Amino acid sequence: MPFLTTTLFWVRHYVAADSKRQWQSMKSNIPTLVQWHPAPSRWISLNTDGKVCPSSRYAQLGGLFRDSRGSWLHGFGHLIGIVDAFSAKLWAIYDGLLLAWQLGFGFVQVQSDCSRAISVIKATDVINNSFALVRSILNLCQ
Repeated sequence: MPFLTTTLFWVRHYVAADSKRQWQSMKSNIPTLVQWHPAPSRWISLNTDGKVCPSSRYAQLGGLFRDSRGSWLHGFGHLIGIVDAFSAKLWAIYDGLLLAWQLGFGFVQVQSDCSRAISVIKATDVINNSFALVRSILNLCQ
């Protein structure tokens, strides 16, 4: 059932982004604007998310790849074990980038609902980050 939950989440995200409508965030009751930003021509958009079940503390991640026109190319999702929510977001980005390279996508634009994860990855001193997962993401980006 967890994969189905992730799949339904991404279907909802895709539909909302496609029509540029607001939808209720699964994490809170605060409405958030979800808007898909197309990748430049020849690029692929990687939309990722990771979440943690409050009762079991197990995390799952998922994502999807879309071309510059917004057409769905590939999706993924799986359980990753017990981690905190921030780590789940980072694992989703890492697994998505790893899959992108395996699928032969050369130019990938990462989109995440976690601005903290994106900020950490884009930081100028990321090579010195003590979190090995962040350094691994940087290595994939290079």
